[in-house]
Amino acid sequence: MNLRAAFLECTGDLWLNVADKLSDERGWTPVYWTGAQRMRPTVMRRFPQAVFHDNTEAVKGRPPADGGPWSLPPIDDGLLADLSRTESIALRMMDRIDADGSFTYHERLELYYRQVRWASAVLDRLRPDVVVCSSPPHLVYDYVLYRLCLLRNVRTVVFNETAVNGLILASPTFEADHAALQSRYRRLVDDGEAVRPSPSVKAYLARIEGDYAQAVPGYVKDLYDYQPEGRPPAAAEATTTERVVETARERLRWNPLGVVEKIRRGAARIFAPRREAEEKAKIHETCARLQSMLDETSRLNPTALRQALDCTMHLYRAIETEYPVHLECGLPPPETYLKQFGVPPEDSQLSYVEYWLFRSLGLRKKRELARDYDRAAQPPDFSRPYVYVPLHYQPEASTSPLGGSYVDQGLMIDLLSKTAPDGWQLYVKEHRFQFDKKGSGDQTRAVDFYRRIAVLPNVRIVAGTTSPFELIDHARAVATVTGTSGWEALLRGKPALVFGRAWYAGCDGALSVETVERCTAAFRQLEAGLRPDPDKVRLFLRALEDVGFRGYTIPDLSADAGVEPTENVRGFVEALCEPAIDPDAGAPCALPFVRKVR
Repeated sequence: MNLRAAFLECTGDLWLNVADKLSDERGWTPVYWTGAQRMRPTVMRRFPQAVFHDNTEAVKGRPPADGGPWSLPPIDDGLLADLSRTESIALRMMDRIDADGSFTYHERLELYYRQVRWASAVLDRLRPDVVVCSSPPHLVYDYVLYRLCLLRNVRTVVFNETAVNGLILASPTFEADHAALQSRYRRLVDDGEAVRPSPSVKAYLARIEGDYAQAVPGYVKDLYDYQPEGRPPAAAEATTTERVVETARERLRWNPLGVVEKIRRGAARIFAPRREAEEKAKIHETCARLQSMLDETSRLNPTALRQALDCTMHLYRAIETEYPVHLECGLPPPETYLKQFGVPPEDSQLSYVEYWLFRSLGLRKKRELARDYDRAAQPPDFSRPYVYVPLHYQPEASTSPLGGSYVDQGLMIDLLSKTAPDGWQLYVKEHRFQFDKKGSGDQTRAVDFYRRIAVLPNVRIVAGTTSPFELIDHARAVATVTGTSGWEALLRGKPALVFGRAWYAGCDGALSVETVERCTAAFRQLEAGLRPDPDKVRLFLRALEDVGFRGYTIPDLSADAGVEPTENVRGFVEALCEPAIDPDAGAPCALPFVRKVR
């Protein structure tokens, strides 16, 4: 089977090994590859015929460095009409590119048109037979290319990681229910199959049905164990004059006068006409203080050094990520697709100082959002009927594109609020990572978000420390776009109201409620006492084991999957190559590249 293949967002050894096996064993030829720039030398060495596209450049709308000049074809009204829903989702998806809230509608539209032209050029010039998406496409360029493939009947395969023991689903599209999974599930239910969970599933069920402390995913534990609290050790140890001077020189490895001027220019570019005068004044005041303190630093004044460290410490915390940033004027700019104020995305390149300033201000906004949330939070009243609404962390693929219009979670809450029975409440709880310093939660939450939903008469924001399982267990149902909380609710005996394309949407007790009519009907069912059938939920888990495969896309998730690297690669290769089998008809399904039902 000689196929020309495009690999989207495929960074890491896994995808190189998968492509190698597909090439050696199946005759696949990679013709287009997008991923982190560090992948380029290896990809080009192994697959010299492929066009490699740095994904940061692709998001910006820049052509790849390889492959010579590209001629972008024109687009017309007919094509744009066919992609109208794609456009609305892609424009909102661009929030992750917007560094400071200045990315206007017209600028977004121009970038979208550029991405449509680029996707058309890739399909016209490289003519891939299959496009492999390592995850649901969510970086604009890959989403537009994926949607254009569906329009042109180019085969696509999308890998979707579930939250269950490393099980992964491969599907031709994320918009439709997974056909093989649903078919297998219906057959298990119709045949009256006994529930016989495997040992690994028994262990998984014990965690999910027990205390929340035992059910926290491993990657979440790692995330929060990783973060040191408080001041960085180097600053905390600065107790003597000599240590203060040494710490300052290590932290402030720059030309003081030059960096302050860069901060001023960066602040003016990022804040000028978009920020209030008060905010700009604070920035300039901080710059003036830093200028004065750094002037004193040049004379090795220990007091001024301590003040300079204190003045800037909160800014350093903003950039303490898994990729520590050292502020140094001579360093190359960071690899980021964030857009500069007043500069087209394809020409944008934040300097180190601008990126530092962006992260610092993002941290400030997240702290303000966290304060707003805490002020609005109230204790839950478990004696009242309520629906638990755990919010998603954003920006993420789980809401954009998997949520469609409900990428705006305020829209979901408003619909629930206005269709809920009299006397019912909605208990809304924020995702713990939304305010985290390593995340990008500042780019997707408006400053008035919590106030806007808290004014709804039957909505109550609950404290972030409230146990998720306690909220699930006392609720009449859990409402979510595509979140794992919906699946956990089903396993704990509560219905799930699903607004997006969740992998578990076809399970007993999961109700798709994306319209007013469906949402109203779901509440009537809840009032009548709807509960998921525990045996049917476990049969859905059995169907997931039968249709999915155990694997991982990043090493951090390998523990959940429990497979060796070679077995992991083999799982992806088989999922890409084996045709789906309709269990009822015993014949291949029309949907390509879905794992065979066992």
